[in-house]
Amino acid sequence: MGKSQPRQWPDGTTGWTPGKALWLLGMAGEALAELARARIVLARVAAGGIPALNAVADRQGGAGDRVRVTQVGWIVPRISSRVPWRADCLVQAIAAQRMLLRRQIASRIVVGVENGPETGFCAHAWLACGDDVVMGGEVGRYAVLLGEDDEAKAARPATNKYSSRLE
Repeated sequence: MGKSQPRQWPDGTTGWTPGKALWLLGMAGEALAELARARIVLARVAAGGIPALNAVADRQGGAGDRVRVTQVGWIVPRISSRVPWRADCLVQAIAAQRMLLRRQIASRIVVGVENGPETGFCAHAWLACGDDVVMGGEVGRYAVLLGEDDEAKAARPATNKYSSRLE
């Protein structure tokens, strides 16, 4: 049998320590609660409420600590794949935005569409802090419908720089 790869943490280190175990437990619990809340919010508000969520996050949040932004972008997708309800990209973005806002970090949810010959019409949501994509994968191929102004569109990277080293 082959040896499995050691777990890589958001800070780039590997291995377990008591501090990392406590951090993981706390972040996982917070992400779980926010994913449940985001699912309810989405059922009540729908995608048309995204500008209001972005306005609150922009007004109440500030500049972000890269470590904290990376941690949230790392934990939310991992927990979302383990919940018994649908926690797709928009639910994840809403949950992560709330987690960052709790840390007083401004972010915005961006919704885009793609109409490719292989994929057909496809909508996708991601979370951005400033010009950086926090979570949402490769977003360069999507035409932005909601959440970015023209200046931000021009500066948007095609790749998710926060999760590239975490995969």
